[in-house]
Amino acid sequence: MLDWLNLNYKLSPDQQNFFTETLTELFLSYFIQPGEVSADIGANHGFHSRTMIHSTGDKGHVHLFEPNPSLIPELKSIARAGKDFVHEIAAIENEEKLDFFVPEDDGWGTLDASLLQDRKIISHYQVSGASASNYFCVDDDVRLIKIDVEGSELRTLLGLIPIIVKSKPIFIIEEYYSTNAIDFLKVYGYSFLNMKGELLNESNQIFVNFIAVHGSFRKYRNWIEKIDRNFLFNRYATTFTKF
Repeated sequence: MLDWLNLNYKLSPDQQNFFTETLTELFLSYFIQPGEVSADIGANHGFHSRTMIHSTGDKGHVHLFEPNPSLIPELKSIARAGKDFVHEIAAIENEEKLDFFVPEDDGWGTLDASLLQDRKIISHYQVSGASASNYFCVDDDVRLIKIDVEGSELRTLLGLIPIIVKSKPIFIIEEYYSTNAIDFLKVYGYSFLNMKGELLNESNQIFVNFIAVHGSFRKYRNWIEKIDRNFLFNRYATTFTKF
């Protein structure tokens, strides 16, 4: 297998995106175990949700959060009836009505229209915002939360404080716009790694995703070097034959 993890030349934005999303999929496959609870906040079309659902198995479940109403039928078709949960909300810190904007490329959406710059807006919805913590089951011990909310990272985390205190989940966070998420999670005892498991610094973040783990990070340090990558790539591919 081509060892693309050791590439030392500059990647194009599309290559970087493929690189970081593939690493995210591998991480989800490796660290979410059968029977565990996880959450996909900013599920979009459910690309990562599929892997999370596959990884939790029959005894676990996944919470999918997405404010874009046009994507809810697709997410409901992915979620397993009576097991996984689709929540049509923008995950923030309180209950509030919000404007949600979808740009022309339809690969994302945001609550902050200023981030769209010169992009053409193709859809504009008024959506409900609420704390994601209110939507988990009472007995949920949440193992991992993926957050991709295009500029609302801090607001999402503020709404997750009860879950952070209770479960201390692993986070995978996409943060283009600031270091608010890192600054916030430091207060709760989190450490930060890039998507290859290296201690995060200003020069080694891979595209925009990073990993946040509570307490000791030894288990996650350089995780990509400890696994059978061919096995995980095969698992990653076969996941999508189930949907």
